[in-house]
Amino acid sequence: MQVNEYMSTKQVAAYLGLSPRTLERYRWSGRGPAFYRFGNRVRYLFVEVARWAVEHRMRSTSDDLPKNPAPDDEDGGDADGEEEDS
Repeated sequence: MQVNEYMSTKQVAAYLGLSPRTLERYRWSGRGPAFYRFGNRVRYLFVEVARWAVEHRMRSTSDDLPKNPAPDDEDGGDADGEEEDS
């Protein structure tokens, strides 16, 4: 697979060992890898899927899942828009 190659939901699901339905739920909730929509087609870039998979690497079952920033909050701050007290 080429680094800049687009993949279908079915291809990504097979690569990650997930069902296509799980990826659909991840798209809806914002928990999955970044995706692109071309008309009614959903596509993923291989390099972004691989990066997402690496970010979800764990060493223990007690590790916390990585937190995805809110779509409008790229720096990972509070999703409610409130500033933290210093």
